[in-house]
Amino acid sequence: MKAKRTDLGRAATFISKSYQARSEYLKGRVGASERLERAVMRSLRRALSENPANPRIWCLLGDHYKRRDRRAHCFRQALKASPRDPEAHAELARICAELGDRRAFARHFDQALRFSRGFDVEGVIILVCLDAAKELGDDDRAKRALILGRRRFPKLSWFLPK
Repeated sequence: MKAKRTDLGRAATFISKSYQARSEYLKGRVGASERLERAVMRSLRRALSENPANPRIWCLLGDHYKRRDRRAHCFRQALKASPRDPEAHAELARICAELGDRRAFARHFDQALRFSRGFDVEGVIILVCLDAAKELGDDDRAKRALILGRRRFPKLSWFLPK
């Protein structure tokens, strides 16, 4: 007898399908993409109700919200569950940069880079921090993220801006 898939597993499946939903939306098939997005959100909320202390679920949910306040709330909840989560710090740095909050941006930026070492998506975290620093106009932090990205990922240095 096959083991029943958890809601988190279903949510991961739906997330991969959400890329398909976005392409359907771009092709003009709006109904299919909206149904898939609603299914993703339902699965993530259900997974969250089963395990509210899972920072991955909070980050996935934050990635799917479009409103900045809801996204920020999800990433703050992820930090409550795991204060050293670099993905949540990087996304909060991006949100703070959008809002123009330099003090909160600096704190989340520094912590994201500090905790990202050895994390499975370390390169993405560095790029998010670089993007947020550029958006806020913080040249010193942008330069720091750029140097760190080149040092940790020398094979991808062609991808990073000069």
